[in-house]
Amino acid sequence: MFLSICAAAQNTNGTIKWKSVKGIEYDYTGELLNGKPHGVGFATTKDGMERIFGYFKNGMQSGKAAIWSMGYETIADYKDGYAYGPGAEAASGDFKIGEFNHGEFTGKLIVVGRYEIYVLADGEQYKNGRILRISDNGSYITDGYNVDGKLNGMGSYLDTKEKKPYSGTWKDNELKDNFTWDFTSFLQNKNLRVENNDAHIMVFSGVSSDNRIKDTCYVYEKDEDQQSFGYFDKGMLRHGIFVRNEKSCIIGNWDENGKKEGYCVSFDEEADLFIAGNYKNGKLHGEVVSFNDKGKDDIIYIGEATEDEMTGEAILLKDKLIYSGKLKKGVLDGKGKIIYPDGRIVNGEYSGGKLIMPVEVILPGGRKFDIKPKNLNTAINFLLKEWENDFSNIKSEELSGNMLDDYNCLYYFPDGISRILTGRKDMNGKPHNEFSAEIKRGADYDLIKKEYDNLCKKISACSITSLATGKALKLIPEINKLPEAGTFENAASFFTLPAYPGKKSDPLIRVMVRSFYDGYQLTVDIISKWK
Repeated sequence: MFLSICAAAQNTNGTIKWKSVKGIEYDYTGELLNGKPHGVGFATTKDGMERIFGYFKNGMQSGKAAIWSMGYETIADYKDGYAYGPGAEAASGDFKIGEFNHGEFTGKLIVVGRYEIYVLADGEQYKNGRILRISDNGSYITDGYNVDGKLNGMGSYLDTKEKKPYSGTWKDNELKDNFTWDFTSFLQNKNLRVENNDAHIMVFSGVSSDNRIKDTCYVYEKDEDQQSFGYFDKGMLRHGIFVRNEKSCIIGNWDENGKKEGYCVSFDEEADLFIAGNYKNGKLHGEVVSFNDKGKDDIIYIGEATEDEMTGEAILLKDKLIYSGKLKKGVLDGKGKIIYPDGRIVNGEYSGGKLIMPVEVILPGGRKFDIKPKNLNTAINFLLKEWENDFSNIKSEELSGNMLDDYNCLYYFPDGISRILTGRKDMNGKPHNEFSAEIKRGADYDLIKKEYDNLCKKISACSITSLATGKALKLIPEINKLPEAGTFENAASFFTLPAYPGKKSDPLIRVMVRSFYDGYQLTVDIISKWK
């Protein structure tokens, strides 16, 4: 007999210790499968010197990701934990774009350094092989074969002050044989021209009918301190490299009006902004990864952009929270979810970044709770347990703003509007959170009184499960009748719990009516017992 036992995959969420394929240990927060990163997540080392945000699969990076590692930012697609395909790296004075293979640059690689620009035929060798180098703001340009970063073998050298290229066989940057050979390089073009004056340096070989440079060219505008290298048409850079002040760089494509078009990668060192994405008519449009380095408070956007706005399906890391879903101008708008630093997930409907309809709350470990209890007894039991957690599982920062120190709540109290009150202090002066649900508000005193009496009866009948023994407990009521209309400011009844010890002071359930100039408000509150 053959016995087969299949364990169902466990989709959960939370925070775990996780080790990457490189053996680096991280603290991971996000979605999990069988205890491993799977889905959207953020990982950081204890010292914050290694950080990863993006997609994971079966415990490894898989999909788009933005990484900060020892001063370098990386944007790439990952498979089985390693970068593959087009990608880029950026750091102070060092910007690279090329093709990754198993986590390393291979094939053609463009490097923009503090003082030099490199175009390498094989990024894996870096300082070896065919390299085009533009150095010292265009003071010289070389194109040829290198060993350890020096011309060795066939190559060309241009000193833009002398305005004359030298071609031949080189040994450690020294010309040994001066001749021209069948070597594809714009420095070998017989029509090569060089201009070097107070305004600019220009190296070009093609001129259009209206006397504007075209084809492969290099331009350095001295007053603006900006360099352009690549393919030109009608005097404008259409495909290549643009560098300003040695601290801002764009590698990509431009349309005939000088606006970015298609895939471009940019790095602004002063703004700490690193972007790789698609452009249309000069604006981000389509897939994009935006990395704003803020130390341990990075702002990273991976997803769709529309007309230069972070609008579309995306994931966003901001203020240590992970946003996933439909975003509009950088905030959730539509169906989405927020993953909190403790791994808690809140799914719901958002509008302008505000949660307007909670759908599901998933606690760390994958446990879900019903945010819409069927009856009052279930709600009271749940809220008394949440009292022990300071209502942290149902407190929702993104709905703040109604009143000072008040936060809207992810839990629907039956027939009520819930909120969390923060900053309250117990008898020892220790701050804590309290719960309040508005049941009714209006000018009809008789209706308010009827609801008050009915609510007190229902709460008196509730059966509460003891935290200490698990047995059913009855609340001890202190029910007070409401005074006559217009004769009071506040009136309340109280319900205490025997044998319900917890980490916090014992909770007290209060049913209160407040009198306002235009009517009355009926609430159910869970507060400190001493009150």
